Amino acid sequence: MHLVSGRCAAFRKQHFVPDVILVVDDNHISRELLTRRLVREGFAVVNANHGLGALEALELHPIDLILLDLNLPDISGIEVLSRVRARHSLLELPIFMVSAVDDTRSIVRAIKAGANDYFTKPVHFEVLFAKLRQHLGLRPQSRVVNLDELERLPPGPELGPGDRLAHYQLVESIGRGGMGEVFRAHDQRLQRDVAIKLITQEPKPGVALQRFYAEARAVARVDHVNVVKIYEIGLKPCRFLAMELIPGTGLSQWVGTASVADICRVHLQLLEALQAIHVQGVVHRDLKPSNIMVTPEGVLKVMDFGLARTADEDPIQANTTSLYGTPFYMAPESFDNKLGRIDSQSDLFAVAAILYECLTGEKAFDSDNLVDLISAITQEPLPDPRQQRPELSRDLVSVIWRGLDRDKKRRFATAREFSQALRGCPELDTEASRAICDPTALKS
Repeated sequence: MHLVSGRCAAFRKQHFVPDVILVVDDNHISRELLTRRLVREGFAVVNANHGLGALEALELHPIDLILLDLNLPDISGIEVLSRVRARHSLLELPIFMVSAVDDTRSIVRAIKAGANDYFTKPVHFEVLFAKLRQHLGLRPQSRVVNLDELERLPPGPELGPGDRLAHYQLVESIGRGGMGEVFRAHDQRLQRDVAIKLITQEPKPGVALQRFYAEARAVARVDHVNVVKIYEIGLKPCRFLAMELIPGTGLSQWVGTASVADICRVHLQLLEALQAIHVQGVVHRDLKPSNIMVTPEGVLKVMDFGLARTADEDPIQANTTSLYGTPFYMAPESFDNKLGRIDSQSDLFAVAAILYECLTGEKAFDSDNLVDLISAITQEPLPDPRQQRPELSRDLVSVIWRGLDRDKKRRFATAREFSQALRGCPELDTEASRAICDPTALKS
C-alpha cells in the first residue's frame, strides 16, 4: 500500500489539495495503468492489492473516492463495499466497482450493496474521469470521522480570545450554549473570518460528542443559500466546527421593525431551506428564533444542527421520557409517540409556531410549567393570531393553523406544500412572491 501523488506541488501552490483516490485491484498491471492515468489527471492515488489492505488504507488516509475490484484474493469486493457502507454514505464516500466481471447479476448485486457506479474492464477512461469529477463535486465539503474515534479523544484545553486553534485565531466570543461556545475567528490560511464552535462542556458523557458528530454530518449534506455552511471539522487540540460567519441579527430582533409581508417572505426562505434539508434526509429538530439569523440584505440563515438526525441513523430520542429540542416549538408527536414519529413534518410545526410568534409577538403555546405546556400543545384549541393582529387575512391564519395541526395527516406534508400555501396569502402580492428567488432583494 502506498500513496502516489501527481501535480501535488502545483496544486498546493494554488492552495488546493488533490482528491485522493483509493485503487483496489490485485492485478498489478491493471492497478499501475489506472494509477498512472489518475495521476496524470491531477489526482493523488493510494494503492491496495487486497480487501483488508483497502480497509486499512481507509483508516490511514483521507480517501475521497474508491475504485474497487470485485474479485480480490482475501475478501471479496462486495464484502469490502459492505463494510465501508456501514460507516460512510454514498454521498460521503463514492465507490465505483471496476471489474472484468460484466454479468448483469454481479452488477445489480454491487449496486444494491452500495456501489455508486460499475465499470467493466477495459475501462473507458474519459467516461470514468467524468463520473469521478461528477461524484466528487456532489460530495460534502467536510470529512466526518467515525463517532468511536471522537469518543476516544481526550477533552481539549480551555480556549479564549487571542488563542490559536489549528490555523484559526480566536477573536471574540459571540455565543454560548449548553455544551459549547461560539467564537468569531480569523482563518489565517484563507484570510477570512469564520465562526468556530467548540465543545467546552459535556453534561452527559458521549452526548455532546454525538450531537457534535450529528451536526457536522447534517450540515455537510446540505448546500443552500439559506443554510449555514460548514468549512471544516477539527478534533485537535479540541473538537470544533469551522462554519460560515453570519453577519446580521437573530430573527427575534429582526422582526421588531418588519412588516407582515416581510415576515412572510423571510418564512418563505425558511421553508426553502427546510426543503433542501429534508431532501437530504435531515430533520433539524430544534428550529427556533435563536437558531435563525437574518443578514442585513434580508437573507435568512438556518443554524445550529446540534440535534439534527438523518434518515439513515437511529433517532437520538428513542422514547418519550427524554425530550430533545425547545418545548415551545416542538410538535405534539415529540411528547406523544401515538401521534406519529418525529420527522420533517415536525420541523414544519416549528415553522408555523415561529411564524405565529413573529406575527404576534407572543408564543403560540406558552407556559412556565412544562406539563401545562405539553398539554397546550397536544390537547388545547389552536391559538388565533388575530387576537393580537386583527388585520391578518383568513388565508394566513388558515396556513398557520394547518402548520400547527396535531393530526399529521392534515398538517403540511412538505416544506414545498407549506411554501405554496403561504405564497397564496393576500399579504404576499405577485412581486413579493417572486422575491424568494432573489433573497438579497428582501428588505431587512
